[in-house]
Amino acid sequence: MSFVASDSVRHTLRRAAVCAAFALGALAASPAVMPLPPAEAKAKTHVDKQRGFQLRIEEDFTQVPPKLTNDESYLVGEWYQDAAKYDSGYLRPEFKVFWFVEPKDAKPGAESSGGSSIDSADEARKAMMEQFRIKDFDQAVGEFLERNEHLFGKPVPVSDRWKAADRAKTAKGVAVEEFEVNAPSKKKPKDGEPELRGYAYAARLTIDHPKETIRVGFMGTCSVQYAKDFQKQFPAIVRSFEELKTASDVRNEGASADLAEDPAKMREQVKATKLIKGWKAVDTENYLVVHHEDVDPKLAKAVGVHIEALRAQVYEVLFPPDKPITAVSVVRVCKDQEQYFAYGGPGGSAGYWYAPGKELVFYDDNSKDSLSVLYHEAFHQYIYYSVGDFSPHSWFNEGHGDYFAGHQYEGGKFVRKPFQWRLSLAKEWKRNPARPKLKEWLQWSQMQYYGGNKEKVPIGANYALGWSFVYFLRTTKKPEYQGILDRYFKSLKGSVTANRALEEALGEKIDEWKKKYDEWEKKAKDDPENAGPPPERPSTEPAEGTSDLGGADRWLKRAVEEALRGVDLDQLEKDWLASEY
Repeated sequence: MSFVASDSVRHTLRRAAVCAAFALGALAASPAVMPLPPAEAKAKTHVDKQRGFQLRIEEDFTQVPPKLTNDESYLVGEWYQDAAKYDSGYLRPEFKVFWFVEPKDAKPGAESSGGSSIDSADEARKAMMEQFRIKDFDQAVGEFLERNEHLFGKPVPVSDRWKAADRAKTAKGVAVEEFEVNAPSKKKPKDGEPELRGYAYAARLTIDHPKETIRVGFMGTCSVQYAKDFQKQFPAIVRSFEELKTASDVRNEGASADLAEDPAKMREQVKATKLIKGWKAVDTENYLVVHHEDVDPKLAKAVGVHIEALRAQVYEVLFPPDKPITAVSVVRVCKDQEQYFAYGGPGGSAGYWYAPGKELVFYDDNSKDSLSVLYHEAFHQYIYYSVGDFSPHSWFNEGHGDYFAGHQYEGGKFVRKPFQWRLSLAKEWKRNPARPKLKEWLQWSQMQYYGGNKEKVPIGANYALGWSFVYFLRTTKKPEYQGILDRYFKSLKGSVTANRALEEALGEKIDEWKKKYDEWEKKAKDDPENAGPPPERPSTEPAEGTSDLGGADRWLKRAVEEALRGVDLDQLEKDWLASEY
């Protein structure tokens, strides 16, 4: 078991969330797409030497960097159009290339061994991610349209769309299938019909080789009011697709390799395979800072300096690691909000730490707010690598993130100051009768904290209250309150560390069980009547009478109990609500 303080994976950190209402409605039919001439816009050639293909795409499209991990390795090309004239649209113009490889010598079921190989949290996470991973282009298109029904209307099976699709060819004569969703029409919606806001173009082709079949998919999207601008551009990109003569059947080997565990190798791997034109990487002692070349040079320089100082002066002092941290923490700085959203930043947010993706992402917004976002997210990233993969209560997690976001770097030292983003809302909700009692609020789940609570306390209010409570406990002069946060963290950290030690001690037993399970599985296939029951997997719970670790919910509850041991909770709540911040 591991510990993550990144329950804020892709959480809202902005003072105001961005939201928009869209009409729901029926999906327009997919008219045939006729072969079109190349677009008139100036184009640039994109070459993927690793996989062996090239295509031409308009110069005003900006490429999105590849993710560090393999969750979306099927996306081998992604671009967005950030011209100011498209700001008013519901969908910023984007174009994506999908790449699915089918080895011809693959043996069905070869990857499975009866589920006996999943014996760690990391392996379990990988298995879960694989289960939900996009398997083919049709699934990618179908899920996208379903997810955005408010833009494209009632979903139509993708298989039905391909039946009515147009057939064309690339400039090199490769067969292409293509269709449109919500193609521009002079017909006005009938009374009662919704106005559909999204336009999509999809195409696919197949590359056949002796050892593998490659299914290549293309998808372009934009707001329907700009569809006429891209009805020629999107198909022209597909027509320009060309397989390079240097391509071979081994071109996909290593294309989606996991990042190396060795820190030095991992740094070099990111630089060699994840950096595209326009992006730079800067090494510091504990971090790899990846930033776009258009990021303000002062910010780009400050990121590495500040994050190392914050870690040494604040994070490690308040939350000393239980073992040396060897992992490299990756920080990505996008040039602006558009690039941040194109990379995957959630609407309404200014930054996120995504543990499975192994990087912290934020953007340059031409203000000191960028560094506040960095300080907040870097706390989650640090805790993840210092203790492990487990989430404390959100009030502790997000409250500390905002506590650090208020710090100021002055003369080489970090100085604690109130976080201005939260001040007014914290004061308002400390007086609001809808606020739950502290005893209940301290046990709220992430879902409740993020707005899913019967009291209807919104996420922004909980963030403000979390910051206020942590700030109060970190600055109070009353000795009876000064150890609350430390006791909470030590209790939770102790539970996680003890459970990890238990799992490691069971390692040899697990290996022995796996061998027995494999033997049983083989016998069960050959002689099922005499195979008997499968060998019982060793328990990961402590033996009776040793240490009652319990489960994650028990750890969280115990942490609060330990933190408040000997504390008058009613008086604590009164003193907190009466405090200045």
